[in-house]
Amino acid sequence: VIGTGSKERLENLAREQGVLDKVDFLGVLPQEKVFDWVDTLDIYIQPSDQEGLPRALIEAMSRACPCIGSSTAGIPELLDKNAVFERKHIDKLAEALEHMNHRSMLEKNAKLNYRTALDYQREVLYARRNDFYDRVLKENNLV
Repeated sequence: VIGTGSKERLENLAREQGVLDKVDFLGVLPQEKVFDWVDTLDIYIQPSDQEGLPRALIEAMSRACPCIGSSTAGIPELLDKNAVFERKHIDKLAEALEHMNHRSMLEKNAKLNYRTALDYQREVLYARRNDFYDRVLKENNLV
């Protein structure tokens, strides 16, 4: 687990479930270390209750990492429908993990994620944003 915030709740949960020795709480990592960390993962999970368009998920996708995520905000527009689980429903998370428990599904998911992440590269987003602004200006006779 990486990122900001208090790890106390997750540590307590891991302790209660008897898996504390299997979870690493790394805290905040420098950007250059995040990709190194993602490259070690078998699967990335974005179990957000609240979210916008999660940059961390897009970063994992850009590394061709298999990913699953909750049905929160922009997550479903990033992931294949089989990789999205209903938020706050651990049984749905387990189903999504079970669905990914086949090498062919992991490979398919990784390839799809990589292709999707290409649409979120800085240059692509800037071009899309500038095209939108140009259209608005023209449609309103501001240029």
